[in-house]
Amino acid sequence: MAKENYIFGGRKFILPKDFESEFRPTKWSIRKFIQFSNTLELDERAKFISHTKHILTTYYIDKDTSMFISQINHKEKVDFASEYYEEHLKIIPNNKVNEFIETMALMKKKGIIKCGATKLAEIIQNQFGILLSISTIKDRIYKTDDKL
Repeated sequence: MAKENYIFGGRKFILPKDFESEFRPTKWSIRKFIQFSNTLELDERAKFISHTKHILTTYYIDKDTSMFISQINHKEKVDFASEYYEEHLKIIPNNKVNEFIETMALMKKKGIIKCGATKLAEIIQNQFGILLSISTIKDRIYKTDDKL
């Protein structure tokens, strides 16, 4: 990487001490890391997270660093990923929403999806960009279950 690629959000993160001074006053601070990461654009955020994990795993081996990296990995899957999906996944067209919900309800009934209707409705709404309320999706799942 060129040196300018190590500048994120106007701050330089070239050396391990740059990360340490920013996120490790006494222990690694996941809260500060998330606040800073959320100020970055999605593409820059992904590069920053990858760069951070590379620097930390290369130069640090202590318990606090390992915990910090595992927290980043968790947050990346949970919070950062959902924002990425919202930006990059195609939203299911309105004329296909009912068909999609019926398919998911059928998978739930067959035991392929092992969660309650409310949780499934949340997943459908959040991950697939369906612009219906959770209660509406849940009602459609139950109606589909009744038909099957």
